[in-house]
Amino acid sequence: MTTNTLTPTQSKMIDHVRKQYNLADDTTAKVTQFQLTMWNDSSLGFPLPPRRASVQVMTFGYDCTIEIGETQFIVHTNESLSRIIAHTEESLAKLSAQRAKNLPANATQ
Repeated sequence: MTTNTLTPTQSKMIDHVRKQYNLADDTTAKVTQFQLTMWNDSSLGFPLPPRRASVQVMTFGYDCTIEIGETQFIVHTNESLSRIIAHTEESLAKLSAQRAKNLPANATQ
């Protein structure tokens, strides 16, 4: 169930989040922020897991915040939606901490 009128792009993002996080289709969902953006690399603005490198390539895509039930999701995509990455604030914090822990002492993020 959604509480606002969605574009096909937004609907696809919500469907992806529901599937990734195993959320029921009848849970209320709404888009609270949505904008076209340009990402600087293939990570689409998110930190990558340790030992993974991003490709430096300018990529148009979307930066979106979606609320499903009580949880807020940050969703980044490429423009064609062939790549959709969704995180909660908690999963982003864990990923950032994990990445920082595995960086060499002289490395910068």
